Amino acid sequence: MDYTFFLGGHTDRNLSSDQEPSKGIYRFTMSGEGKVAGPAVLAAEQPSPVDFLLSEDHKRLYVSSEPAGPGSGAIYSYQLDPDTGELSGQTCLKAPGGGISRILIDPARRNLMALSYQDASIQVYPLDEEGALTPMFCLRHHIGSGPNLKKQDKAHVACAVYTPDGHHAAVCDLGMDAILVYSQIAETGKLHRALELNFHMPSESGPKDMVFSHDGHFAFVLCELSSEVAVLKWDLSTGFKLLSMTGTQSPEFQSPNNSPSCLTLTRSGRFLYVSNCGEDSIALFSVDTEHGSIQRVKNFSTRGWYPKTLLLTHDEKFLLAPNEMSDNLVVFRRDPDSGLLTLTDEADLIQKPLRLIEVSNSQPK
Repeated sequence: MDYTFFLGGHTDRNLSSDQEPSKGIYRFTMSGEGKVAGPAVLAAEQPSPVDFLLSEDHKRLYVSSEPAGPGSGAIYSYQLDPDTGELSGQTCLKAPGGGISRILIDPARRNLMALSYQDASIQVYPLDEEGALTPMFCLRHHIGSGPNLKKQDKAHVACAVYTPDGHHAAVCDLGMDAILVYSQIAETGKLHRALELNFHMPSESGPKDMVFSHDGHFAFVLCELSSEVAVLKWDLSTGFKLLSMTGTQSPEFQSPNNSPSCLTLTRSGRFLYVSNCGEDSIALFSVDTEHGSIQRVKNFSTRGWYPKTLLLTHDEKFLLAPNEMSDNLVVFRRDPDSGLLTLTDEADLIQKPLRLIEVSNSQPK
């Protein structure tokens, strides 16, 4: 079988002279052997598409826009033909403040949540019965800072995930060294602070990304500033409790300039992958699913610079990593028993590749 992906990134930052600037969302395919097939094709022109979401029926694509400069953020929506991968019917909702860095949909699929890293804001946009975006209903801002004057001069909303009960959102704030929790009213999307569930991470850790274990008992939090993965115990009645902190770098590297950026957990819950910007690697961790403990197994070079995001294919046979600063994408075949990675291909597709989403028509819906 073949795989189909959309790929995007910043269209207005640090462009080199030897490649055409990217213009928006690109589509490309990959063979069942993990080989990228041909050049990427422009699917839709859009400024700085940096995050993607699919509707439940795979017929609508939501895309965040994060151009440089104030007042430039937006959320786009497209009609997607799941058989051809063609995009049509572009609509756009302007967002307040700066660009939108991340988007997610609540478990009830009634509201889209948009995050602005620079503005430290959380915005909620209700979806109508057809899944179309409607005007923003709720806006929350974080105010705070941390000890790192370079990266924690103010609050920075880095990511959000819904808690296992489906009625709360846990928001990682890199600038405040904190996870702030909100309860959400599904019918309206309105967010209310759940102060009793807030959690302060270790000082100058910089929580950047987060995922819950599949049984809902643990959370894995990636810390950009300390280059560590934190394992937290989670309970809805008591909140988070720190269990451990484990480094993401290989012993021979150990640079203060490393910045891990993304983590992803396999469906089995047995393996965790982390992207390291600086060491420019993917760290593989084994997970004790009963106790939540993790152990770093091996780091794999991404053969480029700054792999900010990772993507597992729907069947988890392959792991893809775009290198933002070297303009190349690498593909690894995954061993399902050991989690180990084997390089199958690398390709130069667009400038500043940042994030991928798979839209293969055979993907489970």
